[in-house]
Amino acid sequence: MFIILLLFGLLADVFGYYLANLILPSNPHKELEYTYEKCLSMRKIFYEGQCWDLLTKGPCDEGQWLVLNWDDKMDEGHEQRLTGKCTRRRCSESDLYWPWDGFCYDAKMARHRRLCPNPDTEPVRDEFGDGYCECRTGDSAPYVRALTDDGDENSRPCYPVYSKGPCPSGHVLTPYGWRYGNCTTDQCAAERDNGGHEWQRAAMAPWSDGRCYRLGTRGPCASNEQFAVRWDVMRPDCVRTATELDLFSNKKSTAAEPPATQAPPCKTDHWGACVDGVDVLADDPTYGFKTQLLASAKRHANRDRRKKKRTP
Repeated sequence: MFIILLLFGLLADVFGYYLANLILPSNPHKELEYTYEKCLSMRKIFYEGQCWDLLTKGPCDEGQWLVLNWDDKMDEGHEQRLTGKCTRRRCSESDLYWPWDGFCYDAKMARHRRLCPNPDTEPVRDEFGDGYCECRTGDSAPYVRALTDDGDENSRPCYPVYSKGPCPSGHVLTPYGWRYGNCTTDQCAAERDNGGHEWQRAAMAPWSDGRCYRLGTRGPCASNEQFAVRWDVMRPDCVRTATELDLFSNKKSTAAEPPATQAPPCKTDHWGACVDGVDVLADDPTYGFKTQLLASAKRHANRDRRKKKRTP
């Protein structure tokens, strides 16, 4: 009996070995795509097999940092991977490189020289490590530039989303892409008229219940939340107030950090994705970051074109 059991055990081990080797390996391409998308969902770039923050040393050599890798196809709308590359830092960690004159500025000198003359803009780094004038975040509504504006983007004015801005009567500036707005019919005109004189100029946004609420108030939200526009996805949401960020810090690029208002915390997995409750970005957690990177690439391309036109 003992011999029979021993033989049975040996046969089980042998068959188990062969069965284990018959299991097909997972698709390497799908694994790579999954990791690439997961990096983007964490607002990071997939580079050399890992997720990295842009504008940090990351895997780069001393004196270098990781920036967005751009080529003409990104600006032409072709689908391609958003990757990084290591390049030499042109300024110290606390200074901002200003590509329009090729100089480095600290925060005090940037204000003194008025690099960004519009009061609703602030000098920040883009994903290429270059400085530019970004519309300020705002308390409950991000500031955006109108699509119809022309000229140098650094000198163009910014307006809060869902405000009248430069739009004609009966229209408001609604979010369009990353940090831009489009004049559309005011869906909250009726509530605005019923609210009296003080509501006429108030920023109001529609909600999923079919009603409109003033931004910066409790609105339809819980007692510890505020009705505001999240700039990472550019849409109204119930959020909690967070602390201000240092505009010249190494990690503060164009909205690379959490917004001035952020969603309530949730239990997350190893990748930082929500595993409990409702994830407000579940439709596409990479959308906001992808849009931000592509907008940065477009701005970078437009600047290069203007430089080429000025070159004799």
